[in-house]
This record gives sequence, C-alpha cells and structure tokens, in this order.
Amino acid sequence: MRNLVILLFVVSVLGCNQPVEPKAESVRADSIAPPQKPPVDQCPMSDTARLAIQHALSLQVLEDMTDEEAAQWQPCFNDCEGLTSQSFDTMFNDHCILCVCRIAEYMGAYPSTGITYLNFNKITGKHITADDVFIASKMNELIKKCKASLKEEAAEARKDTEPGDREVFDNCITLAPEFTVESLSKFSIDKEGIVVHYDFEFPHAVRALGPLGDIHLSASELRPYLKPDGVLSFMLQ
Repeated sequence: MRNLVILLFVVSVLGCNQPVEPKAESVRADSIAPPQKPPVDQCPMSDTARLAIQHALSLQVLEDMTDEEAAQWQPCFNDCEGLTSQSFDTMFNDHCILCVCRIAEYMGAYPSTGITYLNFNKITGKHITADDVFIASKMNELIKKCKASLKEEAAEARKDTEPGDREVFDNCITLAPEFTVESLSKFSIDKEGIVVHYDFEFPHAVRALGPLGDIHLSASELRPYLKPDGVLSFMLQ
C-alpha cells in the first residue's frame, strides 16, 4: 500500500496546480506526443473533485492487499494483471481540465506497454467523455471523419509492410474493433486541439505492423462538432 499512498500524494500535488515534469519512459517514440511542461491552470480544484480524481487514478494501481482491500479495488484487477511499473504525466492543465497520461509496463508471455489518457473536469472531478464535448447530432459525422482518417493511415501502413507480411496485416485490419462513440472518448488534449487514440489491436507478435491510430483534430476541425457549453468550448473562440 506504500506505493498507493505515494501515488495519492502525487495526484494531490497535481490538484494543487503544481505541474509535474514528464518522466522518460522506454516506449515507442511514435506512440506518445512529446510531453511538454503543462501550464498552471488558475481554475481552483474543489476537495470533492480532487478526491474523485485521486480515486479514479488509484483504481489503476494494484499492490499487495488484504482480502478486504482487494474487494474494494476489484475493478482494477483485470487491467493491472501482470503490471510491473507505471507512471502518470500531466499532459494538459488548463481551462479547468486535467489531462493525465498513464504509461504502464506489463510482463506476461511478452513484455508490453500500455498508454492510457484520462481527462477530468477539475470543478466536478468527473471523467470527461465524448458526451461532454461533442454535439450529439454531429457525432456520427465526426465518427465517419475519424474512420476515414484511420482508413487512410491503414493504407499508408500497408504500403510500408513487407509483401510477405501483407496477408497478416490484412487479416488484422479486418479484425480491428469498430470505431464508436466510446472510441471518441479516448482522447488527449493540447492547445492545438485533441488527439483521438484508437487501437487497431494487432496481436502482440505482429503489433509492430499495425498503424499508430492517432487521429489529430485541430481546433478549427473540431468547431462544427463542439458543444457551445461543453468542456472544450474554449476551442470555439
């Protein structure tokens, strides 16, 4: 539990608007945007929001626990199986929004790295989803736009694939999960816009063949889809 206490302390510091210097991690260079020192948001964070964010991030942690503690933290068991290390970096801290990147290392049959982006409303502590950002009647149009971007990226990736591997590539693309509203909720934020992070879910043995799956959407591209009173409404200005 000592590591859990340390994590909660770090998140508490984040809640006090102290930016955290990004940590160097041994991950694919093209799998994460180069971290920059986040700005200090002048938006105050309530104790309720701080506790909610701490709890959400703590669910990502699995340490040695008693049976009683294990029952409390059961929701994170599946996600944390085989976890060997993890870190949290602040990617965006402005306009009452906190974007946190979680980098986790796993060890199973093979070592692997998982990257997750979590966005929180600093006033309520609520996890931000597509419903908080986009106009409902415009979401299908935005999904089509994202699918077109992914299709184009997949075509480019296939060109770079060795001829002998293209059958495997085609099979994996066929099995890739559908892009849905839930997929739209998996994004990170920066001053220029957002990046939607889609996983083609190529099997580990051929994961290097897969497209990256990052869809960059600038503020100008997003404007037709953003709620005027949504959490990203500052991009409409």
